[in-house]
Amino acid sequence: MQYSFILFIFVLTSASYVRCSRKSARLHISGEHLSRMISHTESKVTFRCVALPNSAAVDWVLNGQRIGHGDPRFLIEHNKITIKLPARSSPESPYSDHEDSSYRSYFVERSESSHPFGVIQCRAKIGHLILLSEPVKLIVAVINDFVPQKNLTITVHEGNTAVIPCKPPHSVPIAFTEFIVNDTLINKSKGRYLLFGSGNLHIRNVKISDSGFYRCIAFNPFLNEKRNATRYVKLDILPAPRLSNEQIWNNANHASEKDSAPAESNLKFSMKPQPLTQVVMGANVTLECVIESIQPASIKWHRVEQPLPQHNQPLYGNLELFELKEEDSGEYVCEASLDENSLRIKTSTILDVQIIPRIMRKLENIKLAEGSELYLECNIKANPKPKISWFLNGEPLKSSENGTRIEDSGNSVLYNSDLSSSNFYQSKLRIRNVHYRDHAGIYQCFASNALGSASSSARIKFPDSRLNNQGTNSSSKGKKNKKRVQEIKLIPPSRPHVSRHDESSVIIRWSAPSNDGLPIQFFKIQYFELDQEDSDWQTVGEDLSPNTDFYFVPNLKAGSSYKFRIVAVYSNNDNRDGPSSERFTLLKNPPIQKPLSAPKIIHALPESPSSIRLSWIYDKDQSNSPTRGFIIFYRAVSYAGDYSLVAVPDSLSNYHSVTNLSSSTAYEFKMQSFNDAGVSEFSTIIQNKTDPDPDRAKTKEKGPIEENPIYPEINIVEDSEYKLYLIVALGVSLSLLARTLIPLASRAPFAS
Repeated sequence: MQYSFILFIFVLTSASYVRCSRKSARLHISGEHLSRMISHTESKVTFRCVALPNSAAVDWVLNGQRIGHGDPRFLIEHNKITIKLPARSSPESPYSDHEDSSYRSYFVERSESSHPFGVIQCRAKIGHLILLSEPVKLIVAVINDFVPQKNLTITVHEGNTAVIPCKPPHSVPIAFTEFIVNDTLINKSKGRYLLFGSGNLHIRNVKISDSGFYRCIAFNPFLNEKRNATRYVKLDILPAPRLSNEQIWNNANHASEKDSAPAESNLKFSMKPQPLTQVVMGANVTLECVIESIQPASIKWHRVEQPLPQHNQPLYGNLELFELKEEDSGEYVCEASLDENSLRIKTSTILDVQIIPRIMRKLENIKLAEGSELYLECNIKANPKPKISWFLNGEPLKSSENGTRIEDSGNSVLYNSDLSSSNFYQSKLRIRNVHYRDHAGIYQCFASNALGSASSSARIKFPDSRLNNQGTNSSSKGKKNKKRVQEIKLIPPSRPHVSRHDESSVIIRWSAPSNDGLPIQFFKIQYFELDQEDSDWQTVGEDLSPNTDFYFVPNLKAGSSYKFRIVAVYSNNDNRDGPSSERFTLLKNPPIQKPLSAPKIIHALPESPSSIRLSWIYDKDQSNSPTRGFIIFYRAVSYAGDYSLVAVPDSLSNYHSVTNLSSSTAYEFKMQSFNDAGVSEFSTIIQNKTDPDPDRAKTKEKGPIEENPIYPEINIVEDSEYKLYLIVALGVSLSLLARTLIPLASRAPFAS
């Protein structure tokens, strides 16, 4: 009897706890496995949808409609979808992007000319709550042949810079260029040879021996394929002419301010930057500017009405810009002159920094009373202009076109408006007279352009509604639930280590010890300004992957003191604060120097389908600036967004394995060294590709996967089912109790 009673209490408490935990868990979809790059020769591609909590049911939608098992274009297995791609007669047919596009992505926007089907998304569901993933992104790697061109002859005077032009063919990812001259391969910048992202080869201080026939070769690192140019460029080097003192004086005083000069001086541009240069934010770019002159001349760069960006470096007349920011856009001018007193020739380019859509402020959960008004605001940074859409529980809400105001059923108003021309866009959703039946659930704002997409979500609750109840029906059950939840292990992250990045940002490093507690969904970083009255903990907006242990916190004040902490959010949507850091003062001029040199990456070798091992050498500075360690930046070659970061907090290390990568994917890597004063410049970029997934290889050997006609349904526990569970638990307990009492009664003496 005692055991049956204990069992009854245990089952009842467990059922109550399951109800509480399932209802309170935050619905979340990881985007990690929803982007893939494949070869143009592949006929199918598989994506995986990872949704939390595990009780969430997962399916897939095409242009908002559920994909069924009868569609021959798709194969669905559990949380995976395999897309069967249409046959292509050539790499660029029948669904290639614009020839000049750096990133060929499909399914981001619905455009039949750019992808075969439409927008494909993963959909996670718990009860009446539905969350959509960002659109699946498929990038098809290709490299076309060179466009046929006639042979070209270039004549340059000795001592100048010769430019061997090469326009690489359309390639995804972007192709690197190499050159062959007189049976010699030039495949990297070295000495007098400079290879640029444009494809051009610059040869500084040319000599007679540089004469010859040059042929360009384009190399796609993902496909490991090369294409040879159809033309040769003949380079003729002429001896440098000798000028009299009178000719030199005349040239210096009669140069023109236009893009040409007197014939006597022969000061002219042999390479100008393109009129418009478009680069994705966070990338690097080199603005090329080369002059030819029969006497020494100089080149200087400036930006119209603004100073040059901080992270710039002149490179033999060209201008290198690193880690481009939105504010780096503008007109850049290259000026050339024979000396300080002579007139100048000039040319310019407009730099347009393009931005993958970013949600500037995430939507927040709201509790509303029946009949009140709902107002949501979605603020986005993007360039080019994004398309903005709203969804409620996976269903699209009517949007406006060109700022036109549209009303839905007399009570919903949705309108979009551009607030300014600074790449800032805003969309507002206002619904009057809201009711639980029509308006409760998850609202999502999506913004997408040619570079990618971003989204934010919020849950709208109605506290008076029975279905919004997060607890149990009795206070005693609530206490048992609380006691049960307290027994769950929530292991907090470590105390963060803080070091200076620059005068307005810091580097945060932490760790999450291995444990048997609940898994972490993501991290948040918080900071507290100690010098400011009435200050409170501020939260950095971005959700950080549970694999992250390193982050830059920007927009801080030089001279101010701060404390930092890491907050872990667990799979049950609970959170724990890690211990606060020591007091850290962000000095404008630290007492030690930051590292002067970056490590030199020697190798990037694939170890497995999910890891690449980097090896490097590092020459320690001679400025008494100790190095604390290194920072590895990496991202898929096909991805134009922010780099992921890995900290190696050991200055003696010379290798590290970067893990959690996607199989058969080309990645690029660069590094910095760091100490408490800041970081060094970046190393050169190196690329390599992860190994193929052996499971996928086995699947190819076995042939096509047969369709499973039974779609696996994940049971969602609703309120009525909880009642059923409690009745079953009560019935089991009473049955066991009866089985215990009857034998005892049969053995007891009869009382007369």
